[in-house]
Amino acid sequence: MEPHYEYRPVGRRPPFRWPGGNHLAVVLTVNLESWDLVKPSSDRLYAGGPGILPEPLPADIPDWPNYTWREYGMRVGFWRILEVLDAYAVRASATLSLQVPERYPEMFEAALDAGWELNAHGYEQGTLLTSFARDEAGERKYLEDVVARYTAAVGAPPLGWISPSARFTANTVRLLAELGFLYHGDYLNDDEPYPLVVNGRRLVAIPYSFEVNDYMAFLRRNFTTAEWGDVLRETFDVLLDEARRTGSGKLMNVGLHPHVIGAPFRIRSLVHFLDYARDQPGVFFPTREEIARHTLAEADRLGLSSPSAPEP
Repeated sequence: MEPHYEYRPVGRRPPFRWPGGNHLAVVLTVNLESWDLVKPSSDRLYAGGPGILPEPLPADIPDWPNYTWREYGMRVGFWRILEVLDAYAVRASATLSLQVPERYPEMFEAALDAGWELNAHGYEQGTLLTSFARDEAGERKYLEDVVARYTAAVGAPPLGWISPSARFTANTVRLLAELGFLYHGDYLNDDEPYPLVVNGRRLVAIPYSFEVNDYMAFLRRNFTTAEWGDVLRETFDVLLDEARRTGSGKLMNVGLHPHVIGAPFRIRSLVHFLDYARDQPGVFFPTREEIARHTLAEADRLGLSSPSAPEP
């Protein structure tokens, strides 16, 4: 099985240029997710990562501590993040479980009102695309259902996709291209976006990061807020320095979860990072759609011929 992209190592490909003479694009990915309390199965419940208590229960037994710990994000954490980003005039590029508009309509409407970009992120976090690994028709039906729910809730079809837990199948990228998506964010393999051609259709890969991710930092690696701040600043500094030295623009994705970064003792780490990064020369905070369309324009500038991207 071969991936849908070519191996093009850094330094062996043409320089990627951001618009306006910028060097570094910073994307704040706020994950607006939801979880089912129970599922009709006796298997262990997978909720996208570690809970606040270890040893997940069987899926058909309510795990109230872990469920309500995650729900803190919808009730409190999201609103802290929203206040911070409003203060710095930064738009998030959020992922959206399509169960969110149904269960947490105030949070959904607030994200819309703030002008946040919303990327389709499945229906709820406990359903991974890998459950369709041997069922292409089932995966297509699931993706079509998510697209329909997104369109009904937002008023326009989704342009971007990020899979729950970034887990997807051998068919996902092709199906996304066939369904008219402009970009997806499931790969973790680069500091620059890059174009794909899938069965004659163009799709842009906008890499995500599990390294610069609050969930990984605090729940899997037990970082302190000071250590997390070091990760943010070091990543920012190195990428900005490389971009300035090489003339090839870089991308920094920061993964944020309302129930994690939105805790009272963590939220200031986001404030401190924005204080550090917001007004540095050559740094901007684009949406993924802006990144994707510019990536295709860059491909055209470099003489790469492929079909046009879908129009908004």
